[in-house]
Amino acid sequence: MGTLDNRIGSAQSGDNMKNFVYYQASLSLEVLLHFIKLFPDKTVNILVSFAMITSDVSEFLGRYRDKIGKIILDSGTWSLNKSTDIDVSDITLLKYRDYLLAFGDLFDFYFNFDSDFTDNGFPTNRYNQEFLESFDLYQ
Repeated sequence: MGTLDNRIGSAQSGDNMKNFVYYQASLSLEVLLHFIKLFPDKTVNILVSFAMITSDVSEFLGRYRDKIGKIILDSGTWSLNKSTDIDVSDITLLKYRDYLLAFGDLFDFYFNFDSDFTDNGFPTNRYNQEFLESFDLYQ
């Protein structure tokens, strides 16, 4: 493995870059179309936040799916806990469950609904995971 300095140097030089998988977060359809134009033979990996589902996402999952490598769904709980500029009333465990039941199979994977960011949040977050798993939602 080598020392931390050697490992950082290797990563910076590109030796280990093949081990990284990058995801573009909050990508718009406009940016995806520009990417396709610039790199017609490449795909891009996308991270979609449940907190920011737009009509672009249906385009990613349908019409342009062949231009996307992996597409993953984040639960949006960071926005639920930290965002001050979006309406978070739709970011609930029940709505996330309903979305996953309808569209979860179209994502390569999705994250648990870890809604409690406190030091004592484990029981809530575990409950959320078990709740989703009770609907055969796990990846």
